[in-house]
Amino acid sequence: MLALKNLPARSFLLLCATAAPLLAAAQVSWAPARSGNIPRNAINGSVSQTKPMSICRAWYQNGVHPGKLIAGNCNIAWGDREIAIAAYEVLIGNALDFGWVRGSHGSVPANAIYGGQEPGRQLAVCRADYRGEMHPGKMVGNVCQIGWGGRAVSLHSYQVLVPARKPQSADNQPVPPTFMPMDSSFGNMPGTPVFPPQQRSVPEFGAGLPKFGAP
Repeated sequence: MLALKNLPARSFLLLCATAAPLLAAAQVSWAPARSGNIPRNAINGSVSQTKPMSICRAWYQNGVHPGKLIAGNCNIAWGDREIAIAAYEVLIGNALDFGWVRGSHGSVPANAIYGGQEPGRQLAVCRADYRGEMHPGKMVGNVCQIGWGGRAVSLHSYQVLVPARKPQSADNQPVPPTFMPMDSSFGNMPGTPVFPPQQRSVPEFGAGLPKFGAP
């Protein structure tokens, strides 16, 4: 291992100048927000500038789940539903520091950015094309899972979020992916299904028919 204290001052400064851009590219920051607030420099996970969907993440059911900021909430996929959560964190930074790598059927690049975790696995940030729009979501198994129309949608073709430049450690080895924990003050926030499941019941005879003589 290189002993920094034995380096001449000029060499040490050169090493720092070389390492700085790599460290900047590897840095991932999440800003806390709630109820539709969007921090400055939020990273847009869609391809539309007129209808952006910032990349967000939120606590739910003992996990942290990446999703999309839309209609004032961070909407995540969980189970077979789309869950809307009012307190969340938003990925922020310089858009030029991030890129997307195409993947399919579970392939994830070595330098993927992991925005969430749940018991037994970390969740990389992904996005996928669905119904003509690009939706941010999370990698689960071999699919990119997004929330749409009140349900979780699993897509086998997707893109995975990565740093624009692959970060390297001091010995020129790829930096292993790490998950940056959420602000502990958020706790395990309750979520609301976008479309609550309707109770199935047999309607009474005559239900819905007009009542004659009613005012």
